[in-house]
Amino acid sequence: MPLLTKYLSPADYGLIRLFNIYTSLLIPLIGLSANEFLRVAIHKLNKLELQTLFSSQFYWTIITFPILFIFFYFSLNQLINHEFSTINIFQIGILTIISSINSSYLIFLIQKKQVKRYVFTMFLKIIIEILFTVVLISIVEIGWEGRIYSWIAAETIILFISLQYFFKSKLLSFSVNINLLKRAITFSIPLIIHGLGRVIIDQSDLVFIEKFSSLNDVGLYSIGYQFGNLICIFCVIFQQFYSPYFFENMKLATNKTKWQSMKVNYIIILVSIVLVLILNLISPLIFQWFNTDYMGGLNYIAWIAISFVMYNGYQMFSLYFHYNEDTRYLTMFTMVAVILNLILNYYLVKKFNALGAAYATIITYSFYFLITAFTAIKKYNIPVFKKGDL
Repeated sequence: MPLLTKYLSPADYGLIRLFNIYTSLLIPLIGLSANEFLRVAIHKLNKLELQTLFSSQFYWTIITFPILFIFFYFSLNQLINHEFSTINIFQIGILTIISSINSSYLIFLIQKKQVKRYVFTMFLKIIIEILFTVVLISIVEIGWEGRIYSWIAAETIILFISLQYFFKSKLLSFSVNINLLKRAITFSIPLIIHGLGRVIIDQSDLVFIEKFSSLNDVGLYSIGYQFGNLICIFCVIFQQFYSPYFFENMKLATNKTKWQSMKVNYIIILVSIVLVLILNLISPLIFQWFNTDYMGGLNYIAWIAISFVMYNGYQMFSLYFHYNEDTRYLTMFTMVAVILNLILNYYLVKKFNALGAAYATIITYSFYFLITAFTAIKKYNIPVFKKGDL
């Protein structure tokens, strides 16, 4: 991040964030998000069924991607053409298909509890991105696109590792089961709306800031958002490693296991709050390493960080809906949250500029968390407090 702020302007940084928006919009549509079912299927299907399911969703993803990308290209070309070149649009397509395949690989590592391999993969990816970014931006000096090329390079190298894993584990075969694929798609279709809605909530503020303020403010808000997002990253990493144990406990479905999961939810929220306090103390010190043009990003960190405390709570309670294959509830919550967020962004950004987007984010994620937690507690009889001997 210090490198980007040194060699790139806030406007360049804003372009990187906008590129991420369009990439994020396409990713949930890949293969109708069928690979999301793998998280649960690994704990519910036998080995042969799992191999057949994976092969089915893998071929489905490869076959349907060209159609999806053509639709994406022609439907959004006019919208993003003034910001990005045709090459950039094709880069979005390359990143989404490769990232989708790699995400399946990471799902297997997490759910199979192959922690060392997962850590090695993520560490390798980070190192590759950093090296390519340093070379392309500070030495070759190709500007903000250097960050995109480094992303593509890292994902491509991980792709070869993923494919090697799939073949070695005999996950890829010529066996296809339409019924299993239908089950995966039925599970995942609600998550498409959920995923797109999450992107809209997460990224629409940048569009409103660009419209009602400036691209420079997009860059400043983006840098502050990335710092606040560290609170979310903590929960994402924890949830990835926690989810296999959660799914195993949910098979028992006793009051004791439910209370154990609730205690974990409390701990995550408490730790998130502590991290917010720490982040607000150290952020000014870290910003001293940045280009002074980015100092305005400090104004948004606290609001965004608090927002992600709420989102962390949502993530933990969403696991109950995933395990019980009730993802339609998450879709309904997301649709309401998206509408709320767009309305709030429109009025608050017009009135308070970029800070209004931060206000909209914290209100939206607070609603998201409360409605998800309340519904999960009522629907799955999750004890809020320990009552006697569970």
